[in-house]
Amino acid sequence: MIMGPVSMLLDDHWSLPPLTRALLAAAVHLGYLCGCLLSGLIGDRLGRRPCVLMSYLLMGGFGFACSSASTEMLMLAYRFGTGIGCGLGIPAVFALLTEVSPSKHRAEGLIMMASSVVFGELYAAAGVLFVDPQLAKSGDHCDIHLLSVMQEAGHQICSWRTLLQIAAVPSLLMVMFALTMLWESPQFVTVRHRDYQEVNRILKAVRKSNGAYQVPIRFTPDSRVVREQPFTLRPTPAAREVCAFETMTGKHYSGTVWTLILVTACKDFSLYGLTYILPQYFRNIKTMSIGLQLVLSSALAVPDWMGTASAYTLKGLVLGYFSVVSTYTAEVFPTSCRMTVIGIISGIGRLGGVAAPLLLEASKQYYQQTFDLFITMVIILMVAATTASGINLIWIGMMSNLEPWKDKYTFH
Repeated sequence: MIMGPVSMLLDDHWSLPPLTRALLAAAVHLGYLCGCLLSGLIGDRLGRRPCVLMSYLLMGGFGFACSSASTEMLMLAYRFGTGIGCGLGIPAVFALLTEVSPSKHRAEGLIMMASSVVFGELYAAAGVLFVDPQLAKSGDHCDIHLLSVMQEAGHQICSWRTLLQIAAVPSLLMVMFALTMLWESPQFVTVRHRDYQEVNRILKAVRKSNGAYQVPIRFTPDSRVVREQPFTLRPTPAAREVCAFETMTGKHYSGTVWTLILVTACKDFSLYGLTYILPQYFRNIKTMSIGLQLVLSSALAVPDWMGTASAYTLKGLVLGYFSVVSTYTAEVFPTSCRMTVIGIISGIGRLGGVAAPLLLEASKQYYQQTFDLFITMVIILMVAATTASGINLIWIGMMSNLEPWKDKYTFH
Protein backbone atom coordinates (compact mmCIF):
# COMPACT_ATOMS: atom_id res chain seq x y z
CA MET A 1 0.00 0.00 0.00
CA ILE A 2 2.93 2.34 0.66
CA MET A 3 4.23 1.92 -2.89
CA GLY A 4 1.17 3.61 -4.40
CA PRO A 5 1.95 7.05 -2.93
CA VAL A 6 5.70 6.40 -3.24
CA SER A 7 5.38 5.69 -6.97
CA MET A 8 3.67 9.03 -7.49
CA LEU A 9 6.40 10.83 -5.54
CA LEU A 10 9.15 9.02 -7.44
CA ASP A 11 7.53 9.97 -10.73
CA ASP A 12 7.65 13.63 -9.69
CA HIS A 13 11.19 13.35 -8.33
CA TRP A 14 12.94 11.39 -11.10
CA SER A 15 10.59 12.14 -14.06
CA LEU A 16 10.34 8.45 -14.85
CA PRO A 17 9.57 7.22 -18.38
CA PRO A 18 6.50 4.96 -18.73
CA LEU A 19 8.49 1.71 -19.02
CA THR A 20 10.56 2.41 -15.90
CA ARG A 21 7.44 3.39 -13.99
CA ALA A 22 5.82 0.09 -14.97
CA LEU A 23 8.95 -1.88 -14.07
CA LEU A 24 9.05 -0.28 -10.62
CA ALA A 25 5.55 -1.61 -10.05
CA ALA A 26 6.33 -5.01 -11.58
CA ALA A 27 9.73 -5.58 -9.91
CA VAL A 28 8.27 -6.55 -6.55
CA HIS A 29 5.92 -9.03 -8.26
CA LEU A 30 8.82 -10.62 -10.16
CA GLY A 31 10.68 -10.92 -6.88
CA TYR A 32 7.58 -12.40 -5.27
CA LEU A 33 7.46 -15.03 -8.03
CA CYS A 34 11.09 -16.01 -7.44
CA GLY A 35 10.60 -15.99 -3.68
CA CYS A 36 7.58 -18.28 -3.86
CA LEU A 37 9.44 -20.81 -5.98
CA LEU A 38 12.44 -20.69 -3.63
CA SER A 39 10.12 -20.99 -0.65
CA GLY A 40 8.84 -24.34 -1.86
CA LEU A 41 12.34 -25.70 -2.39
CA ILE A 42 13.61 -24.46 0.97
CA GLY A 43 10.49 -25.01 3.03
CA ASP A 44 9.88 -28.61 1.98
CA ARG A 45 13.52 -29.48 2.74
CA LEU A 46 14.63 -27.34 5.70
CA GLY A 47 11.31 -26.40 7.25
CA ARG A 48 8.76 -23.62 7.45
CA ARG A 49 10.47 -21.61 10.20
CA PRO A 50 13.68 -20.77 8.26
CA CYS A 51 11.60 -19.37 5.40
CA VAL A 52 9.66 -17.08 7.74
CA LEU A 53 12.85 -15.79 9.38
CA MET A 54 14.56 -15.16 6.03
CA SER A 55 11.42 -13.42 4.80
CA TYR A 56 11.44 -10.93 7.67
CA LEU A 57 15.15 -10.21 7.25
CA LEU A 58 14.94 -9.69 3.49
CA MET A 59 11.84 -7.51 3.62
CA GLY A 60 13.27 -5.36 6.40
CA GLY A 61 16.76 -5.11 4.93
CA PHE A 62 15.70 -4.37 1.36
CA GLY A 63 12.93 -2.11 2.63
CA PHE A 64 15.48 0.14 4.32
CA ALA A 65 17.73 -0.15 1.26
CA CYS A 66 14.88 1.18 -0.90
CA SER A 67 14.79 4.31 1.22
CA SER A 68 18.45 4.99 0.37
CA ALA A 69 18.18 4.39 -3.40
CA SER A 70 19.76 7.19 -5.40
CA THR A 71 18.74 5.98 -8.88
CA GLU A 72 15.79 4.17 -10.39
CA MET A 73 17.98 1.13 -11.20
CA LEU A 74 18.92 0.71 -7.54
CA MET A 75 15.27 1.08 -6.61
CA LEU A 76 14.38 -1.68 -9.10
CA ALA A 77 16.98 -4.00 -7.56
CA TYR A 78 15.89 -3.28 -3.99
CA ARG A 79 12.21 -3.69 -4.86
CA PHE A 80 13.02 -7.04 -6.46
CA GLY A 81 14.77 -8.14 -3.25
CA THR A 82 11.80 -7.01 -1.18
CA GLY A 83 9.54 -9.13 -3.38
CA ILE A 84 11.78 -12.17 -2.85
CA GLY A 85 11.45 -11.74 0.89
CA CYS A 86 7.68 -11.49 0.70
CA GLY A 87 7.49 -14.53 -1.59
CA LEU A 88 9.60 -16.60 0.80
CA GLY A 89 7.25 -15.92 3.69
CA ILE A 90 3.73 -16.24 2.30
CA PRO A 91 3.75 -20.00 1.43
CA ALA A 92 5.60 -20.76 4.67
CA VAL A 93 3.04 -18.93 6.81
CA PHE A 94 0.10 -20.63 5.12
CA ALA A 95 1.69 -24.07 5.41
CA LEU A 96 2.79 -23.56 9.02
CA LEU A 97 -0.59 -22.33 10.19
CA THR A 98 -2.50 -25.14 8.49
CA GLU A 99 -0.18 -27.74 9.98
CA VAL A 100 -0.46 -26.53 13.58
CA SER A 101 -4.22 -25.83 13.52
CA PRO A 102 -6.85 -28.49 14.28
CA SER A 103 -9.04 -29.27 11.27
CA LYS A 104 -12.19 -27.86 12.87
CA HIS A 105 -10.48 -24.52 13.61
CA ARG A 106 -8.24 -24.31 10.54
CA ALA A 107 -10.45 -21.97 8.53
CA GLU A 108 -10.88 -19.68 11.55
CA GLY A 109 -7.12 -19.39 11.98
CA LEU A 110 -6.55 -18.66 8.31
CA ILE A 111 -9.26 -16.00 8.30
CA MET A 112 -7.70 -14.34 11.34
CA MET A 113 -4.29 -14.40 9.67
CA ALA A 114 -5.68 -12.96 6.42
CA SER A 115 -7.50 -10.30 8.41
CA SER A 116 -4.19 -9.09 9.81
CA VAL A 117 -3.52 -7.61 6.36
CA VAL A 118 -6.01 -4.91 7.33
CA PHE A 119 -3.82 -3.88 10.27
CA GLY A 120 -0.87 -3.54 7.92
CA GLU A 121 -2.91 -1.33 5.63
CA LEU A 122 -4.02 0.82 8.55
CA TYR A 123 -0.38 1.15 9.62
CA ALA A 124 0.60 2.21 6.10
CA ALA A 125 -2.28 4.68 5.84
CA ALA A 126 -1.37 6.18 9.22
CA GLY A 127 2.22 6.58 8.04
CA VAL A 128 1.12 8.45 4.92
CA LEU A 129 -1.20 10.71 6.92
CA PHE A 130 1.51 11.45 9.48
CA VAL A 131 4.42 12.01 7.07
CA ASP A 132 2.93 13.52 3.92
CA PRO A 133 -0.88 13.56 3.64
CA GLN A 134 -0.78 15.80 0.55
CA LEU A 135 2.08 13.86 -1.12
CA ALA A 136 3.96 17.10 -1.66
CA LYS A 137 7.09 16.87 0.51
CA SER A 138 9.55 15.33 -1.93
CA GLY A 139 11.81 17.36 -4.17
CA ASP A 140 15.39 17.96 -5.19
CA HIS A 141 16.60 17.53 -1.62
CA CYS A 142 15.70 13.82 -1.88
CA ASP A 143 18.99 13.14 -3.66
CA ILE A 144 21.63 11.45 -1.51
CA HIS A 145 24.33 14.00 -0.63
CA LEU A 146 25.41 16.17 2.28
CA LEU A 147 22.97 18.95 1.42
CA SER A 148 20.12 16.46 1.72
CA VAL A 149 21.16 15.65 5.30
CA MET A 150 21.32 19.34 6.15
CA GLN A 151 17.91 20.01 4.61
CA GLU A 152 16.29 17.09 6.41
CA ALA A 153 17.80 18.40 9.64
CA GLY A 154 16.05 21.66 8.78
CA HIS A 155 12.70 19.82 8.71
CA GLN A 156 12.58 19.52 4.93
CA ILE A 157 11.37 15.95 4.90
CA CYS A 158 11.97 13.66 1.94
CA SER A 159 8.65 11.93 2.40
CA TRP A 160 9.04 8.94 0.10
CA ARG A 161 12.24 7.86 1.85
CA THR A 162 10.61 8.27 5.25
CA LEU A 163 7.57 6.27 4.14
CA LEU A 164 9.74 3.37 2.95
CA GLN A 165 11.61 3.35 6.27
CA ILE A 166 8.34 3.27 8.19
CA ALA A 167 7.15 0.36 6.04
CA ALA A 168 10.33 -1.65 6.76
CA VAL A 169 10.26 -1.32 10.56
CA PRO A 170 7.64 -4.05 11.35
CA SER A 171 9.58 -6.74 9.47
CA LEU A 172 12.73 -6.23 11.52
CA LEU A 173 10.75 -6.12 14.76
CA MET A 174 9.02 -9.38 13.86
CA VAL A 175 12.38 -11.13 13.44
CA MET A 176 13.04 -10.82 17.19
CA PHE A 177 9.54 -12.06 17.98
CA ALA A 178 9.83 -15.03 15.60
CA LEU A 179 13.22 -16.08 16.98
CA THR A 180 11.73 -16.56 20.44
CA MET A 181 8.08 -17.51 19.79
CA LEU A 182 7.95 -19.27 16.41
CA TRP A 183 8.56 -23.03 16.33
CA GLU A 184 8.92 -25.47 13.50
CA SER A 185 5.85 -27.40 12.36
CA PRO A 186 5.70 -30.71 14.28
CA GLN A 187 3.86 -32.25 11.35
CA PHE A 188 6.67 -31.31 8.96
CA VAL A 189 9.33 -32.74 11.28
CA THR A 190 7.37 -35.97 11.55
CA VAL A 191 6.66 -36.48 7.87
CA ARG A 192 9.99 -35.25 6.54
CA HIS A 193 12.49 -36.43 9.14
CA ARG A 194 10.59 -38.88 11.39
CA ASP A 195 12.46 -37.37 14.35
CA TYR A 196 9.95 -38.15 17.08
CA GLN A 197 12.15 -36.81 19.89
CA GLU A 198 12.36 -33.44 18.12
CA VAL A 199 8.59 -33.44 17.68
CA ASN A 200 8.01 -33.99 21.39
CA ARG A 201 10.58 -31.29 22.23
CA ILE A 202 8.75 -28.79 20.00
CA LEU A 203 5.37 -29.68 21.47
CA LYS A 204 6.66 -29.28 25.02
CA ALA A 205 8.22 -25.91 24.15
CA VAL A 206 4.95 -24.73 22.64
CA ARG A 207 3.08 -25.91 25.72
CA LYS A 208 5.49 -24.01 27.96
CA SER A 209 5.32 -20.79 25.92
CA ASN A 210 1.52 -20.88 26.12
CA GLY A 211 1.50 -21.66 29.84
CA ALA A 212 -0.61 -24.77 29.24
CA TYR A 213 1.29 -27.08 31.57
CA GLN A 214 -1.81 -29.18 32.25
CA VAL A 215 -2.07 -30.27 28.59
CA PRO A 216 -0.53 -33.74 28.15
CA ILE A 217 1.79 -34.43 25.21
CA ARG A 218 0.92 -37.69 23.50
CA PHE A 219 2.40 -38.07 20.04
CA THR A 220 1.19 -41.25 18.34
CA PRO A 221 2.47 -41.89 14.79
CA ASP A 222 0.57 -44.59 12.91
CA SER A 223 3.43 -46.82 11.80
CA ARG A 224 1.18 -48.95 9.56
CA VAL A 225 0.19 -45.94 7.49
CA VAL A 226 3.76 -44.61 7.51
CA ARG A 227 4.85 -47.63 5.51
CA GLU A 228 2.13 -46.90 2.93
CA GLN A 229 3.18 -43.27 2.44
CA PRO A 230 6.21 -43.01 0.12
CA PHE A 231 7.07 -39.49 1.28
CA THR A 232 8.01 -40.66 4.79
CA LEU A 233 10.49 -43.38 3.83
CA ARG A 234 13.54 -41.07 3.90
CA PRO A 235 14.24 -41.02 0.13
CA THR A 236 17.17 -39.10 -1.29
CA PRO A 237 16.64 -35.38 -2.04
CA ALA A 238 16.34 -36.15 -5.77
CA ALA A 239 13.71 -38.80 -5.12
CA ARG A 240 11.83 -36.40 -2.86
CA GLU A 241 11.58 -33.82 -5.63
CA VAL A 242 10.43 -36.48 -8.09
CA CYS A 243 7.69 -37.56 -5.66
CA ALA A 244 6.57 -33.96 -5.19
CA PHE A 245 6.55 -33.35 -8.95
CA GLU A 246 4.59 -36.54 -9.61
CA THR A 247 2.08 -35.58 -6.94
CA MET A 248 1.45 -32.12 -8.42
CA THR A 249 1.26 -33.30 -12.03
CA GLY A 250 -0.67 -36.52 -11.43
CA LYS A 251 -4.26 -36.94 -12.56
CA HIS A 252 -5.62 -36.31 -9.06
CA TYR A 253 -3.95 -32.93 -8.50
CA SER A 254 -2.93 -31.34 -11.82
CA GLY A 255 -6.38 -29.92 -12.58
CA THR A 256 -6.61 -28.34 -9.14
CA VAL A 257 -3.10 -26.85 -9.41
CA TRP A 258 -3.73 -25.21 -12.79
CA THR A 259 -7.17 -23.98 -11.79
CA LEU A 260 -5.79 -22.29 -8.67
CA ILE A 261 -2.96 -20.76 -10.72
CA LEU A 262 -5.44 -19.31 -13.20
CA VAL A 263 -7.76 -17.98 -10.49
CA THR A 264 -4.81 -16.41 -8.63
CA ALA A 265 -3.52 -14.81 -11.85
CA CYS A 266 -6.97 -13.35 -12.53
CA LYS A 267 -7.17 -11.93 -9.01
CA ASP A 268 -3.66 -10.45 -9.07
CA PHE A 269 -4.04 -8.99 -12.57
CA SER A 270 -7.26 -7.22 -11.64
CA LEU A 271 -6.23 -6.18 -8.12
CA TYR A 272 -2.73 -4.87 -8.83
CA GLY A 273 -3.76 -3.46 -12.19
CA LEU A 274 -6.41 -1.30 -10.54
CA THR A 275 -4.01 -0.39 -7.73
CA TYR A 276 -1.52 0.83 -10.32
CA ILE A 277 -3.99 2.55 -12.59
CA LEU A 278 -6.15 4.60 -10.24
CA PRO A 279 -3.63 6.98 -8.62
CA GLN A 280 -1.64 7.63 -11.79
CA TYR A 281 -3.98 7.69 -14.76
CA PHE A 282 -7.54 8.25 -13.66
CA ARG A 283 -7.35 12.01 -13.88
CA ASN A 284 -5.21 12.06 -17.04
CA ILE A 285 -7.14 9.79 -19.40
CA LYS A 286 -8.25 11.58 -22.55
CA THR A 287 -10.59 8.94 -23.98
CA MET A 288 -12.32 5.93 -22.46
CA SER A 289 -13.93 2.82 -23.84
CA ILE A 290 -17.72 2.66 -23.87
CA GLY A 291 -17.72 0.05 -21.12
CA LEU A 292 -15.60 2.18 -18.81
CA GLN A 293 -17.76 5.23 -19.53
CA LEU A 294 -20.87 3.29 -18.52
CA VAL A 295 -19.20 2.10 -15.32
CA LEU A 296 -18.13 5.62 -14.36
CA SER A 297 -21.51 7.11 -15.27
CA SER A 298 -23.34 4.59 -13.13
CA ALA A 299 -20.90 5.22 -10.26
CA LEU A 300 -21.88 8.89 -10.21
CA ALA A 301 -25.41 7.93 -9.20
CA VAL A 302 -24.27 5.72 -6.32
CA PRO A 303 -24.77 7.28 -2.85
CA ASP A 304 -21.62 8.20 -0.93
CA TRP A 305 -22.25 5.62 1.77
CA MET A 306 -22.13 2.87 -0.86
CA GLY A 307 -18.43 3.57 -1.39
CA THR A 308 -17.54 2.55 2.16
CA ALA A 309 -19.87 -0.45 2.06
CA SER A 310 -18.42 -1.60 -1.27
CA ALA A 311 -14.84 -1.22 -0.02
CA TYR A 312 -15.48 -3.40 3.02
CA THR A 313 -17.44 -5.91 0.93
CA LEU A 314 -14.51 -6.19 -1.47
CA LYS A 315 -12.11 -6.63 1.44
CA GLY A 316 -14.32 -9.39 2.83
CA LEU A 317 -14.34 -11.19 -0.51
CA VAL A 318 -10.55 -10.99 -0.74
CA LEU A 319 -10.15 -12.38 2.78
CA GLY A 320 -12.62 -15.11 1.94
CA TYR A 321 -10.61 -16.01 -1.14
CA PHE A 322 -7.39 -16.35 0.87
CA SER A 323 -9.02 -18.47 3.56
CA VAL A 324 -10.85 -20.81 1.17
CA VAL A 325 -7.88 -21.38 -1.15
CA SER A 326 -5.45 -21.86 1.74
CA THR A 327 -7.73 -24.29 3.56
CA TYR A 328 -8.40 -26.20 0.35
CA THR A 329 -4.68 -26.44 -0.45
CA ALA A 330 -3.93 -27.65 3.06
CA GLU A 331 -6.60 -30.34 2.87
CA VAL A 332 -5.78 -31.58 -0.63
CA PHE A 333 -1.99 -31.65 -0.89
CA PRO A 334 0.30 -33.77 1.29
CA THR A 335 2.68 -32.25 3.81
CA SER A 336 5.80 -33.28 1.90
CA CYS A 337 5.05 -31.00 -1.06
CA ARG A 338 2.55 -28.55 0.44
CA MET A 339 4.85 -25.52 0.42
CA THR A 340 6.05 -26.30 -3.09
CA VAL A 341 2.47 -26.33 -4.35
CA ILE A 342 1.51 -23.14 -2.50
CA GLY A 343 4.67 -21.46 -3.82
CA ILE A 344 3.99 -22.49 -7.42
CA ILE A 345 0.36 -21.40 -7.27
CA SER A 346 1.16 -18.06 -5.62
CA GLY A 347 4.28 -17.40 -7.70
CA ILE A 348 3.01 -18.25 -11.18
CA GLY A 349 -0.32 -16.63 -10.37
CA ARG A 350 1.53 -13.44 -9.48
CA LEU A 351 2.58 -13.17 -13.13
CA GLY A 352 -0.81 -11.51 -13.48
CA GLY A 353 0.43 -8.77 -11.18
CA VAL A 354 3.60 -8.45 -13.27
CA ALA A 355 1.67 -8.20 -16.53
CA ALA A 356 -0.87 -5.63 -15.32
CA PRO A 357 1.32 -2.47 -15.22
CA LEU A 358 3.14 -3.44 -18.42
CA LEU A 359 -0.12 -3.93 -20.32
CA LEU A 360 -1.50 -0.71 -18.90
CA GLU A 361 1.50 1.25 -20.16
CA ALA A 362 1.22 -0.47 -23.55
CA SER A 363 -2.50 0.28 -23.67
CA LYS A 364 -1.83 3.92 -22.85
CA GLN A 365 0.85 4.23 -25.52
CA TYR A 366 -0.63 2.25 -28.40
CA TYR A 367 -4.41 2.43 -27.90
CA GLN A 368 -5.06 6.18 -27.87
CA GLN A 369 -4.93 6.63 -24.10
CA THR A 370 -7.64 4.02 -23.42
CA PHE A 371 -7.82 1.04 -21.07
CA ASP A 372 -9.26 -1.29 -23.73
CA LEU A 373 -6.39 -3.79 -23.60
CA PHE A 374 -6.47 -4.03 -19.81
CA ILE A 375 -10.26 -4.39 -19.62
CA THR A 376 -10.21 -7.03 -22.39
CA MET A 377 -7.61 -9.05 -20.49
CA VAL A 378 -9.64 -8.83 -17.27
CA ILE A 379 -12.71 -10.20 -19.07
CA ILE A 380 -10.71 -13.00 -20.73
CA LEU A 381 -9.08 -14.03 -17.44
CA MET A 382 -12.38 -13.99 -15.54
CA VAL A 383 -14.10 -16.14 -18.18
CA ALA A 384 -11.15 -18.55 -18.26
CA ALA A 385 -10.98 -18.81 -14.45
CA THR A 386 -14.73 -19.40 -14.18
CA THR A 387 -14.65 -22.06 -16.90
CA ALA A 388 -11.63 -23.82 -15.42
CA SER A 389 -13.18 -23.82 -11.95
CA GLY A 390 -16.36 -25.40 -13.28
CA ILE A 391 -14.47 -28.07 -15.20
CA ASN A 392 -12.33 -28.85 -12.16
CA LEU A 393 -15.42 -29.19 -9.94
CA ILE A 394 -16.94 -31.63 -12.43
CA TRP A 395 -13.69 -33.59 -12.51
CA ILE A 396 -13.53 -33.71 -8.71
CA GLY A 397 -17.12 -34.96 -8.65
CA MET A 398 -16.21 -37.73 -11.07
CA MET A 399 -13.25 -38.68 -8.88
CA SER A 400 -15.27 -38.48 -5.65
CA ASN A 401 -14.90 -42.20 -5.08
CA LEU A 402 -11.20 -41.62 -4.35
CA GLU A 403 -10.26 -41.31 -0.69
CA PRO A 404 -9.14 -37.72 0.14
CA TRP A 405 -5.64 -37.20 1.39
CA LYS A 406 -5.33 -37.11 5.12
CA ASP A 407 -2.32 -36.47 7.25
CA LYS A 408 -1.17 -39.71 8.79
CA TYR A 409 -0.28 -38.44 12.25
CA THR A 410 -2.26 -37.39 15.27
CA PHE A 411 -1.15 -34.67 17.70
CA HIS A 412 -2.97 -34.35 21.02
